[in-house]
Amino acid sequence: MPTTTKRNGVTIVIAVAVVAALGWLAWSRFGGSGDGFSTETETAAAWIAREFDQPTPDWEDFGPAVYADIAIGLTGAGVEEDTADAALATLAVLSDQLLGTPGSAPAGAVGKVVLAIEARGENPATYIPERDVEAELRGMLGDDGRLADDVYNQSLAILGLAATDDGVPDGAGDWLASKQCDTGDFTFTGDCPAAAGSEDPDTTAVALQALLATGETEAADAATAWLLSLQAEDGSISSFGTANANSTAAVAQALRAAGEADAADRAAAFVATLQIDAPGEDEGGIRFSAADSVPNGYATIQGMLAFGAPAYDEIGAIGPPARLAIAAAAR
Repeated sequence: MPTTTKRNGVTIVIAVAVVAALGWLAWSRFGGSGDGFSTETETAAAWIAREFDQPTPDWEDFGPAVYADIAIGLTGAGVEEDTADAALATLAVLSDQLLGTPGSAPAGAVGKVVLAIEARGENPATYIPERDVEAELRGMLGDDGRLADDVYNQSLAILGLAATDDGVPDGAGDWLASKQCDTGDFTFTGDCPAAAGSEDPDTTAVALQALLATGETEAADAATAWLLSLQAEDGSISSFGTANANSTAAVAQALRAAGEADAADRAAAFVATLQIDAPGEDEGGIRFSAADSVPNGYATIQGMLAFGAPAYDEIGAIGPPARLAIAAAAR
């Protein structure tokens, strides 16, 4: 807790020092982009910032949810703050397209919006005019802990709530863990086992982060072991037969959150091989796979997560401990 004094100005200065220390400790614990991939992070972020300013950015066809990914990814990387803020503002403008009327959007979409708002240090109850997206998300909780009908959306909903001050409601992690396959992996729908060749590392990676956020350690350990078994010698992760930046980055982020730093770094090194390093407009962009010759917008946004980003719920411009410190200082 911050030391208090009789003068508010001094109190706030001390609180800010505490906040800075908390931020530094979190960055040290969760890696940030400082684990040998700072150049890759900065050039990928610069490509995203340049593309953001284009009339028709490369990711336009991915829909408005991509602006949540940009805000989250750039915040996790700790770079291009102005673009991260612009992405969040764009997300707010397009929120009706993404979320529809309250209660009609998938829980995962709402969870991702909550994550983006929290990441940028804003309040999910007020950031989007006339909408409290955190309350909407909490209102989706069933008596059995279910927030969504599938594993992927349940996981994103859990991670969104884990980023808030009130945390994840009881039962949500239990419901998710109950959908784990005997082999340790998850499928999008929760049906087991996955058909040969259609294993889903992306869903398993986001589920692993949600399991860690809810303290489901046994299930998290099994998911971690499965993801490690899937990793190729070159560090890559394949989905549907192709080693690619998106799946490899998703797994890298999850493995880093699970404490498997060496495996996460090998995955990051593979993603780096897909990054364009030649000077020019494509510099920093990440290709989806080795078969591609040009960068892919979503591969770059998601691929950047491989380079040291913490778990989704730990990404934040100003996290809950910092908000508490500032609130205490203001009193």
